[in-house]
Amino acid sequence: MTLTLTMGIPAAGKTTEAQRRATLTGARHLTTDAIRINRALNRGGHLSRLESAATTAITHGEHVIVDACSVQADQRARWLALANRLHTPAHLLIVHCPLSVATTRNHARSHPVPGRVMHHYARQMQAALLDVVTESWHTIEHVGCEADRTAMSTPTTAPIITSEEW
Repeated sequence: MTLTLTMGIPAAGKTTEAQRRATLTGARHLTTDAIRINRALNRGGHLSRLESAATTAITHGEHVIVDACSVQADQRARWLALANRLHTPAHLLIVHCPLSVATTRNHARSHPVPGRVMHHYARQMQAALLDVVTESWHTIEHVGCEADRTAMSTPTTAPIITSEEW
Protein backbone atom coordinates (compact mmCIF):
# COMPACT_ATOMS: atom_id res chain seq x y z
CA MET A 1 0.00 0.00 0.00
CA THR A 2 1.17 3.51 -0.84
CA LEU A 3 -0.05 7.06 -0.63
CA THR A 4 0.43 9.26 -3.69
CA LEU A 5 -0.28 12.98 -3.50
CA THR A 6 -0.70 15.14 -6.59
CA MET A 7 0.67 18.66 -6.81
CA GLY A 8 -0.02 21.31 -9.44
CA ILE A 9 -1.99 24.43 -10.24
CA PRO A 10 -5.75 24.20 -10.80
CA ALA A 11 -6.69 22.70 -14.20
CA ALA A 12 -3.17 21.32 -14.74
CA GLY A 13 -4.52 17.80 -15.31
CA LYS A 14 -4.08 16.35 -11.81
CA THR A 15 -7.52 14.73 -11.75
CA THR A 16 -7.09 13.26 -15.22
CA GLU A 17 -3.72 11.76 -14.26
CA ALA A 18 -4.98 10.53 -10.87
CA GLN A 19 -8.02 8.87 -12.47
CA ARG A 20 -5.84 7.27 -15.15
CA ARG A 21 -3.48 5.83 -12.57
CA ALA A 22 -6.30 4.69 -10.29
CA THR A 23 -7.87 2.83 -13.21
CA LEU A 24 -4.55 1.21 -14.16
CA THR A 25 -3.57 0.19 -10.63
CA GLY A 26 -6.84 -0.21 -8.76
CA ALA A 27 -5.83 2.54 -6.33
CA ARG A 28 -8.47 4.50 -4.43
CA HIS A 29 -8.83 8.01 -5.91
CA LEU A 30 -9.65 10.70 -3.35
CA THR A 31 -10.15 14.26 -4.58
CA THR A 32 -10.47 17.75 -3.17
CA ASP A 33 -12.56 18.86 -6.19
CA ALA A 34 -15.66 19.10 -4.00
CA ILE A 35 -14.02 22.09 -2.27
CA ARG A 36 -13.70 23.90 -5.62
CA ILE A 37 -17.21 23.04 -6.72
CA ASN A 38 -18.94 23.85 -3.43
CA ARG A 39 -17.23 26.90 -1.99
CA ALA A 40 -19.56 26.77 1.02
CA LEU A 41 -18.08 23.38 1.95
CA ASN A 42 -16.06 23.34 5.15
CA ARG A 43 -12.54 22.94 3.74
CA GLY A 44 -11.00 21.58 6.95
CA GLY A 45 -13.86 19.14 7.46
CA HIS A 46 -13.60 17.88 3.88
CA LEU A 47 -9.84 17.35 4.21
CA SER A 48 -10.39 15.47 7.47
CA ARG A 49 -12.89 13.19 5.72
CA LEU A 50 -10.39 12.56 2.92
CA GLU A 51 -7.70 11.78 5.48
CA SER A 52 -10.03 9.36 7.23
CA ALA A 53 -10.91 7.65 3.93
CA ALA A 54 -7.21 7.38 3.06
CA THR A 55 -6.44 5.89 6.47
CA THR A 56 -9.17 3.28 6.09
CA ALA A 57 -8.11 2.37 2.56
CA ILE A 58 -4.41 2.08 3.41
CA THR A 59 -5.12 0.03 6.55
CA HIS A 60 -7.11 -2.34 4.37
CA GLY A 61 -4.16 -2.76 2.01
CA GLU A 62 -5.23 -0.36 -0.74
CA HIS A 63 -3.10 2.12 -2.62
CA VAL A 64 -4.41 5.68 -2.40
CA ILE A 65 -4.06 8.65 -4.74
CA VAL A 66 -4.97 12.00 -3.17
CA ASP A 67 -5.89 14.47 -5.90
CA ALA A 68 -5.17 18.00 -4.62
CA CYS A 69 -3.23 21.12 -5.60
CA SER A 70 -0.86 20.62 -2.64
CA VAL A 71 1.17 23.76 -3.31
CA GLN A 72 1.05 24.73 0.39
CA ALA A 73 3.72 23.11 2.56
CA ASP A 74 1.29 22.51 5.44
CA GLN A 75 -1.01 20.46 3.21
CA ARG A 76 1.86 18.29 1.98
CA ALA A 77 3.09 17.90 5.56
CA ARG A 78 -0.34 16.66 6.61
CA TRP A 79 -0.24 13.83 4.03
CA LEU A 80 3.40 13.00 4.79
CA ALA A 81 2.53 12.73 8.49
CA LEU A 82 -0.36 10.39 7.67
CA ALA A 83 1.87 8.15 5.56
CA ASN A 84 4.45 8.13 8.35
CA ARG A 85 1.82 7.18 10.96
CA LEU A 86 0.63 4.34 8.71
CA HIS A 87 4.18 3.21 7.85
CA THR A 88 3.50 3.49 4.14
CA PRO A 89 5.59 5.10 1.40
CA ALA A 90 4.50 8.60 0.33
CA HIS A 91 4.92 9.55 -3.32
CA LEU A 92 4.53 13.01 -4.81
CA LEU A 93 3.21 13.36 -8.36
CA ILE A 94 3.87 16.85 -9.71
CA VAL A 95 1.82 17.82 -12.76
CA HIS A 96 3.44 20.70 -14.65
CA CYS A 97 1.27 22.87 -16.85
CA PRO A 98 1.77 26.37 -18.23
CA LEU A 99 -0.54 28.90 -16.59
CA SER A 100 -1.95 29.88 -19.99
CA VAL A 101 -3.00 26.29 -20.74
CA ALA A 102 -4.46 25.78 -17.25
CA THR A 103 -6.34 29.09 -17.48
CA THR A 104 -7.93 28.06 -20.79
CA ARG A 105 -8.95 24.70 -19.30
CA ASN A 106 -10.24 26.40 -16.17
CA HIS A 107 -12.52 28.73 -18.17
CA ALA A 108 -14.15 25.65 -19.74
CA ARG A 109 -15.08 24.20 -16.33
CA SER A 110 -18.60 24.45 -14.97
CA HIS A 111 -17.12 25.72 -11.66
CA PRO A 112 -13.95 27.62 -12.58
CA VAL A 113 -11.39 28.82 -10.09
CA PRO A 114 -11.23 32.65 -10.03
CA GLY A 115 -8.38 34.10 -12.12
CA ARG A 116 -6.67 35.77 -9.16
CA VAL A 117 -6.62 32.39 -7.39
CA MET A 118 -5.07 30.73 -10.47
CA HIS A 119 -2.25 33.31 -10.41
CA HIS A 120 -1.81 32.87 -6.64
CA TYR A 121 -1.47 29.08 -7.03
CA ALA A 122 1.01 29.54 -9.89
CA ARG A 123 3.24 31.70 -7.63
CA GLN A 124 2.94 29.19 -4.80
CA MET A 125 3.81 26.35 -7.17
CA GLN A 126 7.17 27.96 -7.98
CA ALA A 127 8.11 28.07 -4.29
CA ALA A 128 6.77 24.58 -3.68
CA LEU A 129 8.99 23.13 -6.41
CA LEU A 130 12.01 24.26 -4.40
CA ASP A 131 10.60 23.02 -1.08
CA VAL A 132 9.56 19.48 -2.04
CA VAL A 133 13.14 18.30 -2.52
CA THR A 134 13.73 18.89 1.21
CA GLU A 135 10.62 16.96 2.25
CA SER A 136 10.61 13.25 3.05
CA TRP A 137 8.95 11.85 -0.09
CA HIS A 138 9.77 8.28 -1.05
CA THR A 139 9.65 9.34 -4.71
CA ILE A 140 8.93 12.54 -6.59
CA GLU A 141 7.62 12.20 -10.12
CA HIS A 142 7.24 15.03 -12.61
CA VAL A 143 4.82 14.77 -15.53
CA GLY A 144 3.78 17.30 -18.15
CA CYS A 145 0.20 18.33 -18.74
CA GLU A 146 0.14 17.02 -22.30
CA ALA A 147 -1.75 13.84 -23.16
CA ASP A 148 1.44 11.82 -23.62
CA ARG A 149 2.45 12.59 -20.01
CA THR A 150 6.12 12.81 -20.91
CA ALA A 151 8.17 12.47 -17.75
CA MET A 152 10.35 15.42 -16.88
CA SER A 153 13.45 15.26 -14.75
CA THR A 154 14.72 17.76 -12.23
CA PRO A 155 17.28 17.45 -9.44
CA THR A 156 15.82 16.00 -6.27
CA THR A 157 16.99 14.13 -3.21
CA ALA A 158 14.14 11.63 -3.62
CA PRO A 159 14.17 9.11 -6.48
CA ILE A 160 12.17 10.16 -9.51
CA ILE A 161 10.01 7.57 -11.23
CA THR A 162 8.53 7.94 -14.67
CA SER A 163 4.95 7.27 -15.69
CA GLU A 164 6.07 4.01 -17.31
CA GLU A 165 7.47 2.75 -13.99
CA TRP A 166 4.21 3.41 -12.13
